[in-house]
Amino acid sequence: MCQDRRMRMAIVCLGLVAACTPGVDDVGEGEGEGEGEGEGEGEGEGEGEGEGEGEGEGEIDFVVTSDVVVEGGALPARFSCKGADVSPPLSWTAVDGAAGYAMVLTDLTISFVHSVIWDIPTTTTRLAEGIATVAQPAVPAGSKQAAAYNGVVGYAGPCPPNQHTYEFKIIALGEVPVAGVDVDDDRRDVVEALQAEAVDTATLTVTFTPSP
Repeated sequence: MCQDRRMRMAIVCLGLVAACTPGVDDVGEGEGEGEGEGEGEGEGEGEGEGEGEGEGEGEIDFVVTSDVVVEGGALPARFSCKGADVSPPLSWTAVDGAAGYAMVLTDLTISFVHSVIWDIPTTTTRLAEGIATVAQPAVPAGSKQAAAYNGVVGYAGPCPPNQHTYEFKIIALGEVPVAGVDVDDDRRDVVEALQAEAVDTATLTVTFTPSP
């Protein structure tokens, strides 16, 4: 009888031990949930912040273009002394903070300024073909022109003996009207004053070769 009692007590103790010890399956589930939540939150936050910061970056380039010639192309004779010698149409992108614009035509082959127009209003981003050759043309309103290299007030186009390279430069100005210069001043002095007021520049480079 004593032996049976001891056996029953041993069985009861084993049952209590089993009930108090966690199962292998329970431990596995707890670790799996903990790791899954930690990894999911970390990846989600990192990707979201990276994409948000990247959007909307970048600025618009300041460029000048023309309907009649492309960068590095040949300027038609109409816009030279071999033709009507009228100014070509030019367009450019607006510059934030610019008070106005100027345009300078230079013969790069001999570093020679041909003509200049300045105090172009900030609302204007295009010069139409054939700007009037007067000191203060009606269009663009408020703009000014000095005498060109040949004595004509306003635009004077290419007139080389052979092929030369020319630059149409648009200058974004920090102040308009530009102080210290007027239509009676030498075009080279005007260009120097414009460069002192420049906040940005854009150029269109072309070539011109006179017909034989």
